Amino acid sequence: MNRSTASALFLDAFYQVLDDKIFRLLVILTIAMVAPTILVGFQEEHISVLFGLKEYPYDTLVKFFGMRLSAEAEPNVFIIQSLQTLVIEGLAGTLGIVFCIAATAFFIPRILEKGAADTIFSRPVSRLTLLLSRYVAGLLFVTILATLLIGGMHLGLLLFSGYSDPGFLWSVPTLVYLFAILHGFSVCLGVLTRSSTAAVLGTLILFMFSGCIHTGWETKEWSVHQDILETERYNLGGRDDEPDAEHGDESESEGPSGVLGFVLKTLDVAHFILPKTGDADLITRKVRTMVSEPAAILEDEAAHLTILRAPRASELVREATTLEEPGLEWTCMDEEGRTVGMVRASRRPRLTKVDATQSEGSRRPKKIRSLDAAKELLTFVSNLETTEGTPELDREPIDTLYTAYVSWTERRADELLHRCTHFFTFGDNIFRVDGEFAAEWKTQNFQDQRLIGFIRGFKFAGFGVQGPSDWYRERFDWDAPLRYNIFFSLASSLAFCLAALLCAHWRLSRLDF
Repeated sequence: MNRSTASALFLDAFYQVLDDKIFRLLVILTIAMVAPTILVGFQEEHISVLFGLKEYPYDTLVKFFGMRLSAEAEPNVFIIQSLQTLVIEGLAGTLGIVFCIAATAFFIPRILEKGAADTIFSRPVSRLTLLLSRYVAGLLFVTILATLLIGGMHLGLLLFSGYSDPGFLWSVPTLVYLFAILHGFSVCLGVLTRSSTAAVLGTLILFMFSGCIHTGWETKEWSVHQDILETERYNLGGRDDEPDAEHGDESESEGPSGVLGFVLKTLDVAHFILPKTGDADLITRKVRTMVSEPAAILEDEAAHLTILRAPRASELVREATTLEEPGLEWTCMDEEGRTVGMVRASRRPRLTKVDATQSEGSRRPKKIRSLDAAKELLTFVSNLETTEGTPELDREPIDTLYTAYVSWTERRADELLHRCTHFFTFGDNIFRVDGEFAAEWKTQNFQDQRLIGFIRGFKFAGFGVQGPSDWYRERFDWDAPLRYNIFFSLASSLAFCLAALLCAHWRLSRLDF
């Protein structure tokens, strides 16, 4: 077979995609999904409909739908990111893939029908080239649709909402990657059965079954590691009670046996053999994070801490390689660039106290709690002459942290300041985050939410309370161990696809017409 014949085959496959009625229908549906990003603009203060013909403030929409947004939240960013997640993980990543599988399943069975096969295989074309041309036709089908959807949404959000997220564009190759795996299996079934219906049903069963296997495997891995994490949490001071040493020894010395052991081993084998379709969304998130999100501003290995972001609208004025006192300091600015406050973050060792009333053999050092530090600060500021009103002491759950904070108003050089200090502990350290803002700037709730938003960016070594999905998502990375490694997930899934195509070629080469 010469080069021109191969080019003609692939060109024919491209025209076959464009001529497909289902493809045209999906193009129309894709345009309908892109249209809202053009007709609706998500501005900072309001939603603009039909190029400014109607405007709806976010406050009105929040009250109408009964939503709750903090003063720190950016409604337009929240809505846009929610829309992107819905499209990628819900519509395109699930329903869209299902529709594309159904739309392309006939590519192979149609050419294997009696009349068509006699005509096609009488030409000087190798069966491998014919198989690959139809496989590539399916990839073109999805690539065009994914590019139209993701590229159109990105352009619409950029032009009419002023929002740019380059990482969102990486959803195109991950969607094509997910479809390529399933389409390879669909092609294999199409050759083996010569039935598009069987190809669709078999591929959908694989899609659902591999997802269930992956979810079960995640849960198994999470469960196995809970005893290890329990011990690590205790060693790092995350809990006040000791883990059950006897139970931990048994879990390490004796693994599951009998039927349960066989089931878990089978789950492992199935997970490593089958394509990891559930990892596609995680890969998209990882790539988007690498492209769109800035790097962490501080990694304090000694404290097992990573600070992901600085306070909003702030400028770093005191740098440090760790959070050890005096730590980091930022000045905060308003919309016009004027300084309206500062935020400081630091840590110090948790001083230990020994109960002298206990016998020497039973004495255990006790680490200072965050509430102890907050009470000490409360006593101090209550006695200051510059303090106005009554300082407040309370506790605040912030994601996996539980802080104790003191809030008070202070007059300094004829300027009234609102101050708030949060304390929280992890391991052998007690962390302190101070916020100091001009009292006339915004509201006290807004200032408090800005400080809480900054604390939400504190991540402690992944030892918080997590479900199986969150636990796996955190470990799934480019340089992770093999079973949680992104490259292994990609390679094993593509190997499954290659095996399916080789099986299809083997069967096609032995068909007689």
